[in-house]
Amino acid sequence: MRSGGTMTINAELLEAEAQWLPQFAGKKLRPTPTILVPPGTKHAEVPLDPALAIGKRFTTLIEQGEE
Repeated sequence: MRSGGTMTINAELLEAEAQWLPQFAGKKLRPTPTILVPPGTKHAEVPLDPALAIGKRFTTLIEQGEE
């Protein structure tokens, strides 16, 4: 979906939920440029979220203790 469509949906959601989001009263969404990713682009390795790493470690320790 192009950013224009997404922006329209977000604006509609913001308007629909306005009573619970008074800090955004009178504000408009600002358009941002579309980012095009060329075909064949490979993702970069990124560090694991520390919270996920801790959860994974606890799971590994629990599984090792059950063996």
